[in-house]
Amino acid sequence: MLLAVDIGNTNILCGGIVDGQIRHSFRMATHKDRSAAEYALQLNELIKLYFHNPKELDSAIISSVVPEVTHSIEKAIIETLYILPVIVKREIPAPFPVLLDYPATLGSDRIADAAAVLHEYPLPAIIFDLGTATTCSVLNKKGEFLGGLISPGIKTGSDALLARASQLGSYELGNPRHLVGANTEDAINSGVVYGHAAMVDGLVRRIDKEYGEKHSVILTGGLSGLIAQYCECDVTVDKVLILKGLNYLYQGMKK
Repeated sequence: MLLAVDIGNTNILCGGIVDGQIRHSFRMATHKDRSAAEYALQLNELIKLYFHNPKELDSAIISSVVPEVTHSIEKAIIETLYILPVIVKREIPAPFPVLLDYPATLGSDRIADAAAVLHEYPLPAIIFDLGTATTCSVLNKKGEFLGGLISPGIKTGSDALLARASQLGSYELGNPRHLVGANTEDAINSGVVYGHAAMVDGLVRRIDKEYGEKHSVILTGGLSGLIAQYCECDVTVDKVLILKGLNYLYQGMKK
């Protein structure tokens, strides 16, 4: 069984994969100051909780956008499972053309997302990964990575708003009761959710227009299900897209 690990700025997503099927998955909080030993203890407990037989885990792959944590997680996996994980970008380059000015700057998370879309969705395609940052990645019909956009994530943007606007109180992120909020809390929640959905709609419309063709649109990340409900364009939600991509990258490396 393959242990696929994606280290994000907020959470670390882990999944056990057998024959392309994700059997179990769990999340840990990302802490830049946590030691490898501390991660090893937490990882060991979670693996015991989610996997009946941890010895089934015989290989591992890591993607990371947090260099400070990558080594700690790598060492934690070695100490917990006695497996030497492979690292996306270090041992596994992008298996598709990257048409960026500086291809080496493409994040390993976006490489994994794109790898999954190339195998599972019609091209051309647009991928929105809703995390600490909201990233938008564009693939053409040839499977080439054209580039994309990066904006503040849903929580990142709203947290910054509340920190800087002294008269705005806290709010609970969830399904808006109305488009136009009748109180401050509803107005913030509506603005955050509908605003992000409108951004997705607007970017898809503009990208379709710029390239003269309709794209498949895939939303991933923890809040993708919430935002998808309010998008007017056709979208597909795939919350484990990155785990699928890590599996494809690992299987491709083996071949």
